[in-house]
Amino acid sequence: MPVVSGIIRSRERAIMALGCETYREIEDRLQQAIDRPIPPKYVKTSPAREVVLLDEAVDLYKLPIPMSSIYDGGPMITAGVVITRDPEFGINSGIYRFIVKERNLTGIDIVTPNNMRMFAQRAYAQGRALPISISIGTHPIEITGSGYRAPLGMDEMAIVGGLRGAPVELAPCQTIDLPYIADAEIVLEAEILPTGWTWPEGRFGEFTRLMGGLHWNPLVRIKAISMRRDAIYYNLHMPWRTRGWRRRPAMPPSARPSRRPASSSRTSTSRSAAARSGTP
Repeated sequence: MPVVSGIIRSRERAIMALGCETYREIEDRLQQAIDRPIPPKYVKTSPAREVVLLDEAVDLYKLPIPMSSIYDGGPMITAGVVITRDPEFGINSGIYRFIVKERNLTGIDIVTPNNMRMFAQRAYAQGRALPISISIGTHPIEITGSGYRAPLGMDEMAIVGGLRGAPVELAPCQTIDLPYIADAEIVLEAEILPTGWTWPEGRFGEFTRLMGGLHWNPLVRIKAISMRRDAIYYNLHMPWRTRGWRRRPAMPPSARPSRRPASSSRTSTSRSAAARSGTP
C-alpha cells in the first residue's frame, strides 16, 4: 500500500489544496465557511467499503502506519478525521493521533481540553464506550475544516461543506451508529473505552522541533477496518526539516514593518493530487 505525506506541508501546497490564490485567502475562505456552513449529504455506501475486515481479521499491523520520529513512542495514525456523537451536543469532528498498541488497540491523545475529550468524559461518567469513526486519506479540505475547534453543537462537517462550496458526503459505518467521510481511502470503526485517562500514550515529535511528553490517555478498540482495493495511506507529520508554513510570517517580509534603522541591511487536494505530491 502506498504511503503519501506532505500534501499541505508548505504554504504553497496549502494554498493549492484549498483552491486559493494567496495564503491570506485561506482565512477568508474559512470565515466564509463558518458564517455559511453547508450540512453534509448522507449516502448509502462508498468505495471505502470495497474491502472490509471484521473481528479477528482486524489488524492494524497490516496498514503501513509509520513512525514520524525515531523517538516516537510507536507508530501513530496522525491524519484521521474523527467523527463522534454526544446525545446532547450532537456530532463532533476533529483530528487526533492514535498510537498503535496491539492489532486492534490504540491510544488516543485527548489529554488537553477539547470537545472530543468532553464527549469521552461524559461517556466515561456513564460507564459506556464512545463510538468513533476514523477516516484516513481524505481531501485536505476535510483536514482543515475538522481541525477548526467549533463551538459545541456546531457540526464541523458543515464547515467543511462551506469550504468546499458543496455538501460533504458521509456514509454509514457497519459496526457502530456513526458516519464516515465517503471519499476516504481507509476507515476505522472504533470506540473509546471507558478506561479513564490511565494508559501511557506518546511520545511524539512536534512541529516545535521538540518531543512531546508521555501522556495518560484512554484506550481505543478498533472494531472494523474498511478500505478501497487500491487504498493510499495518508500520514500527517510535522515539518521539522523544511521551512514550513508554520514557521513563516503570515505576510511577506517586504510588507512587515522593520524594527531596524532604514540604513541597516540584512539579508495535502483530491486523491489524484495526493498521489502526485508524494512525500517531500
